[in-house]
Amino acid sequence: MSSVYCVQSDSVEVVPVIVTTVADPTGGDAPEFAFVAGDGNPSTWTAGTWGAWTAGTSSAVALTPTLPASTATVELAEGRWTVYVRFDVGAETVVEAVGTLVVG
Repeated sequence: MSSVYCVQSDSVEVVPVIVTTVADPTGGDAPEFAFVAGDGNPSTWTAGTWGAWTAGTSSAVALTPTLPASTATVELAEGRWTVYVRFDVGAETVVEAVGTLVVG
């Protein structure tokens, strides 16, 4: 988990997150995202959408729901959030922390 994403607190936007997986997940269920402040485990998941799959790099773009302003799908206060993504590929359910979101 080394990616850092930054958004302004009054913005309403999606954040593209790159996931690496052995098979194309984009034909299945939408990816889900959780945002955790501080230590802890994700408990509330919100659907995002899939972008493109690139077979050559075994990677897909997962797009978060809109965030962080009060009019967005997910409202987040200013601060640092750990971004988790959950998605199904084949018989597997992948859950991973993919980076840090800084809302400022």
